[in-house]
Formats: sequence, structure tokens, C-alpha cells
Amino acid sequence: MSLNWRDLTSSRRARWPTVQGAVARPRLRALLVQARVLMVVAPAGFGKTTALAAGAPGLGGPGAWLTLDADDADPQVLAGGLALAVEGLPGGAAAAALLDAGASPRRVAARVADVLDASGALLVLDEAQHLTGPLTGDVLRELVSGGAGRVALLSRVPLTLPDLTRLEAQGDVQHLSATDLAFTADEVGELLGALNVPATGADVRLAHSVTEGWPIAVRFLAQAAAQGRVHLRQLADLDGGEAQLGTLFTYLAQEVMGPLDPALRILLTRSSVFDELTPELLEAVLDQPQARELLDALARSGIFLTRVGEEGYRAHPLLRAHLRAGLPAAEVRAVAARGAAYFESTGRPRRAMAAHLLAGNAERAAQLLSAHGRLWLRLGRVTLVERSLGRLPKTAWTPDLHALAGDALRLSSRYGEALAAYAQAAPLERALGEVQVALDTVQPELAWEALDTAERLSPPELWDTVRRLRAENLLNVGQLTEAVKLSPSLAGGARYALRSGDISGALTLALEAARGEAGGARAAQNHREGLLLASFLHALMGEPDPAVRRAREGLAEGTRLESPFVQALAWARLGHAQVAAGQTEQARQAYEEARTLARGVAGRLQVEPLMGLSYLAGLAGDVTRAASLRAEAVLPTAGDRYMQGLLYLTSALGVLHAGRTDAVELEEARAAFMTCGDRFGLAAVALAAFAAGQGEAGQQPTRPRSFPAAGTAHVALAVSRPCPARRSAGPAGCCRAGHHGCTARCGP
Repeated sequence: MSLNWRDLTSSRRARWPTVQGAVARPRLRALLVQARVLMVVAPAGFGKTTALAAGAPGLGGPGAWLTLDADDADPQVLAGGLALAVEGLPGGAAAAALLDAGASPRRVAARVADVLDASGALLVLDEAQHLTGPLTGDVLRELVSGGAGRVALLSRVPLTLPDLTRLEAQGDVQHLSATDLAFTADEVGELLGALNVPATGADVRLAHSVTEGWPIAVRFLAQAAAQGRVHLRQLADLDGGEAQLGTLFTYLAQEVMGPLDPALRILLTRSSVFDELTPELLEAVLDQPQARELLDALARSGIFLTRVGEEGYRAHPLLRAHLRAGLPAAEVRAVAARGAAYFESTGRPRRAMAAHLLAGNAERAAQLLSAHGRLWLRLGRVTLVERSLGRLPKTAWTPDLHALAGDALRLSSRYGEALAAYAQAAPLERALGEVQVALDTVQPELAWEALDTAERLSPPELWDTVRRLRAENLLNVGQLTEAVKLSPSLAGGARYALRSGDISGALTLALEAARGEAGGARAAQNHREGLLLASFLHALMGEPDPAVRRAREGLAEGTRLESPFVQALAWARLGHAQVAAGQTEQARQAYEEARTLARGVAGRLQVEPLMGLSYLAGLAGDVTRAASLRAEAVLPTAGDRYMQGLLYLTSALGVLHAGRTDAVELEEARAAFMTCGDRFGLAAVALAAFAAGQGEAGQQPTRPRSFPAAGTAHVALAVSRPCPARRSAGPAGCCRAGHHGCTARCGP
């Protein structure tokens, strides 16, 4: 008895898959509708099926689905599956009728293409790697030949078919890769939210880092977190230690690796000790002379092994963790020890350190980290140093590593933890670390004792370094002349120019520092960020638009660097810019955001938002609250006389702008600016005092050359609001014609 064509295939494979728990991915959906032929090529577990099945509502027109298997290498079987797939479309029964009449597979495929064309439908062929045989070429050619119908081919490996090459040349093919299918950090957060998994921004970033966006890994992790089997904040570093998630992915040994040749399986398993593979590494460490050919074969086979640069390959960390768990511990140590020797001989200390740790040689790993850690920090590799320190057992830590930990924590704005780490370093490194914390947070009173200790303990080769640190602290305390005597180069910096009253020069230098600042691997510079200093100076000069723009650019950079210090400072600077623009309510919100972010980072970060809020309270007529906020802000200045002068002046301006003349803080502001020799600050105090009627009627203060002609931020001058004195009205309704302390209408 002869078989009917329906006996050769299964209607179950021709059903559109049901997807549960998928989140909307507009970014991906937009890519799915851009071409008539869609090629989706990615290894197992990358969500090819889910992406197409879940995206159906947004793909436009009706759809048909066929999941292929090895039997579809036979054109007759493939034709039967296609007929079943389109049977529910308008006119789709015609394909089945042709098969019933004994038509050829190619003719059936042509009719299927006509059905797709007539209804503008999408046909998805899943597991399309089974179409690489020579017999199915004619069938595929008919399917993709043209018309309004669309075809999506989902494959684990690239399809090298002549007809696809021709269509690519015509621009009719849209390619999606593993990179396109990978979850972004935002999409990971959306999935966790859909499963009601509480997650902070740091939790989401960690989940994304651990999974590298691999969709199947992301879904497993999210489900495990929702069920309480995994806690996001306790995820282990899969690149260098225990793999808490390994048991969740055991089944991937079969799904991802597939029917792999035993020699390739052994190579992949033994090489899982390393996170990046090169032919030279495998030749030297695993004695594998055919390493290059085997790695190429693994990459071509659809295994999750991807190219890195010209010669490198890497497997996903979750797959490596699973494979490594199958190796005997003694073999892991032996392979890792040989790898460590290879990496040291080829000048790759980071990889050597990781291999030494796997080999159980923590002492040598600690030596390498001590030797190279500070260079990595200078290159902005703060996370690398923190992760490397975290992998070292505490028994291997030396005082030098505690000092390195302090540096890494300080650069991450974790100042309390940094001081605790420095406390376990050698006395000189402890003193230098404490000085750096005081300088980074601009709290000069906290640095003097540590500076004295550092000077006493420093060898001659460090005297210049310590002298420079003392000079910077003198600058922070407001003793600019003494600072420049110790370190003349400070006179060429933006902060010296600002604190001495050269506002225009400071802005030029700040903009130079900000040039090319965004992007790239680097550590946050905290209060030294050029963008944020430029924003402050624009606000000071009454230029709200560039002040707002620079503040927002600085905020974006602080977010990218994951620096709470930079983000908090950016919000404060945005508040200053918005006050300069007359947007007081938006400024209030920015200051409150700055205060929230500053808590737990550094008390010094509270000063600027408190200063702004004090000004706004005075402006609203709440003198008591303005004084309270000012008093709260004074203590964290820790001896910074410039900041104290600015704080007293700003608080006074709020009161003056509200129409009162009892701004008693002006004398304290004057004394603080006198310490610095800040011409701009002193002129601002003089103008404010004149407007308040605290100067002689016939005396007008001299305006410095950098003094803005009209309109400044609240942090500088009482020139952007009507004169509160109004003692004898001039032509423009001001206290007197030509008064420099009022609006631009009042005179030159």
C-alpha cells in the first residue's frame, strides 16, 4: 500500500507556536518587518522561534508556520509540510490539491508562493538549517522568487544558497543575528518586572552581564528568580568561580551542543577552563596541533562559539560553566596551570591571573594583581580590579592589595568602604588614601593630619607627589597663593581660575577638559568632571541654555559610568542652570534628586543642593527655612572657604530677591572670598550689599572684566531680578540709572 503525502509529515509542525510569558520587544519587531525575505541566524537558545512567534501581531498580514526537521531534506516531505502550513490561508487548499493530484514538489512550492502573494502572508520556516541539502534548492527558489508574500528562515547556521545571494544583492533580504536577538539590559528589566521580580538597576545590570543577553538564559534566570531559586544580588561571577546558575542549564549539553563529534566535544569541554580561545593557546596548553581547524568547525556547527577579533573564539559563560563542571577538579587545575604559564610568557597578566586562581595558585595571582592593578585603574578598569580582588581568597591579600581595594572603592564613590580598606594598608598607603578621599570629596580639614603623616613617611621619590597633594588641599581650603607656591602648575587649571575669579578663563579650561570626555573606558573624575564644571560656569555667567545642556550631558555620562557621585553633582548643576533660566520648580526637583542620590556617598555632595534649596526658600519668603538649610550645608564644606563664600552669598541672594534687605550673611561671604582672593565673588558680594542698601549711596562697586553684562545664576549675583532697594527710581524703574546691581535695563 502506497503512502499518502500527509503520512510523510505532521500537522503539528505546521501550527503557529504558542508563546507564553514573552515580553513585547518593539526594537526587535521593527527589524522583523523590514524586508521580504528575513534570515535569522543564531545558535540554539537565542529565541529565534520565540521572537517570530511572539511578534506575529505586529508583523502585518496573516501568517503560516512550518518547523522543519531532517526529513525535510526530502523535497516531497518538504512540499507536504508547506501545503499543510498554508492550508488555512485564503486559497491555501490548492497546494494540497496539487499534491493529491501527484504534482511535483517544485510546482507545489510555486503555488504556496502564489498563496502567500495573494494574501500578503508571512511564512516562517523554523530550523531552516535542514534546507542546506542539494535536493531542496528548487523548492526554496520558488518560495522566495518574488511577490508580496514574505518568507522568514530561522537557522542555527548561515545558509549559503545561490538564490539567497541573488536576493541579497537586490536588497530583498534582511539579516538578524545573535546580536540582534540578544536581550538589552532594558528588556531584561522588563522581563523581570513582568514576572514580578523586584530588581534594582544594579540587579538588572548584573543579570544582563551574567547572561550576556542570551535569551534562553535570561528567561531561565528570570523564572528562577521569580520562583525564589536564585537571588539576583547573590549571583556568582561565572567567568572566574562558582557557577550558581550551572544547574539551571544542564539540559543545554544536548540542546546546544547537539550531535557533536567526540573529538570536538572533548576539545570544547577541556577548553572551557579559559574564557577566550585561540589556536595558539590550544596548541600550547592542550597539545592540539589541529586547533585552528577544530575551532573553525565548532564555530560553523552552530555551537555557541563566536569569533572574537581575528584569531579568538569564545563560548557563552553559562555554557563554559556547565562544561567546566563536568571536568575533574584535578584536570581543571592542571590545564589552568599550563594556561597561566602560557599567558605569562605571552604578556597577558589578566588572563594569567584568572588561570592561576583556577589552578589554586592564589599567591601568584595576588602578585600579578599588585603589579598591574593600579595601571588598570588608570585605564578606567575599575570593575576589573574589583572583580579580581573579589576572586582572591582573603588569605592571599597583602597590605598593598588593601590599598588597591581602597583606590578601586574610592573611584567607585564608595568612600566609607575605601577608608576601611585603607585602614588595613601600610601606614604610608593609608595616609595617602585618606588624603585622596579628602581631596575627592573636597573636605580639606580631613586631609591635614594624613598629609603630615604622608610627608613624614614618604621616600624622596614621593616628595613631589605629596607636595602636589598638599597644594591641592590648600587650593580647596581657599589659600590659592600658598597652593601655587607649592605646585605652580595648579595656576593653569580651571578650578584655580574659578576660585580666583577668572570666570571666563575657567570656562575655557573647563570646555577643553570636557572635550572628548563622554564615552570610552575611564573612571569617574567626580567633582573634576569637565562637563559639570562647564555647566556650573555657564550658570554663573547667566547662560542657562548651555548650562542645562552640559548638566544633562554630564548626567548621561555619570549614568554610563555608574557613578552616584557624578549623577548627584549633575542634578545639582542642573538645578543651578534651571534657576538661571527662571525655572524654580524644576530646579527644586533637581536639587531634591541630587540630595537623594548624595545620601550615603559623601556629605560634601549635599552642599550644592542645600545651597540651591536655601536660595529658593529665601526667594519664597521663608527666611527661617533658608537659614536652616544654610546651616545644614555649612558643616559638610569641611573648611572649603570658596564653597562657604558661595553658600553664604547664595542664601543672601534668595532673601534679597524676595524684596528683603536684611541679608546678614554677606559679611561672612565677603570674608570667605577674601581668603581665596576671588575677585568675582568679592564683586558679587559688593553688588549684593549695594542693592541691599548696605553700601554708600554714592559708591558703586567695580565690575571685574569677567563680570557678566546682564543676567547671572543665583549662585553669583543679584543682577537677574528687579532691584529690591528701589530707593530712588531711575528711568527704568530701578533704584538709580546705571546701577550695575539690577537688570540689564538699568544701565550698562
